[in-house]
Amino acid sequence: FGYILSIKYYAQRVVKKLSEVSGFRERIKVVVFDLPVINAFAFKKGGALNLGLWGKTERYIALTTEIAKFSTKDELSFVIAHEFAHHYKNHFVVGVLGQFISQMSLTTLLLKPFSMVGLLSTVALAVSATLLRRQEKEADLLGVKFLRKAGYPCYGGVTFFQKLLKLVGTGSSQLVKLLHFFFSDHPDIKERIQRLKDVCEKN
Repeated sequence: FGYILSIKYYAQRVVKKLSEVSGFRERIKVVVFDLPVINAFAFKKGGALNLGLWGKTERYIALTTEIAKFSTKDELSFVIAHEFAHHYKNHFVVGVLGQFISQMSLTTLLLKPFSMVGLLSTVALAVSATLLRRQEKEADLLGVKFLRKAGYPCYGGVTFFQKLLKLVGTGSSQLVKLLHFFFSDHPDIKERIQRLKDVCEKN
């Protein structure tokens, strides 16, 4: 219990500093889940259908204890800044629509894979994944920008993704890479590492 509180306290301090340097005025609460998975995500509650898209909402950043154990302080700061950037840019409309499109498209593909509807579902799924990847890239870069303004080291994202790459393995066939490009909602890890390195090396 004490470990969870220490993670929450540290993350909340980072969020406060990021809010100050970015001018973001809405409150973001940190929640920590004691789960054996490396994960973090931003979400909103309240509003219409409790999706957080409009109306009165509450903003959150969720972390697992496993991602805190996996990360150094600099790396965890990057993870928090990445999720903070999702709030700053209010990426949630595309996220919710993307999840809906993915679920509907996958169902259609399973039921009618060779129909015109199935083809349109494939296109919709690819477009949705592309938009979500674009948001992830934006959150990476904006997160680093705010970290630097707040006085945190720049390379936390680089080392975090390097460690993650070792964990998931680097072996991947061309077919898997092609499927990832069209249907994954997160950018390639190697690309994220190089992009963050380039940003950090500029100054």
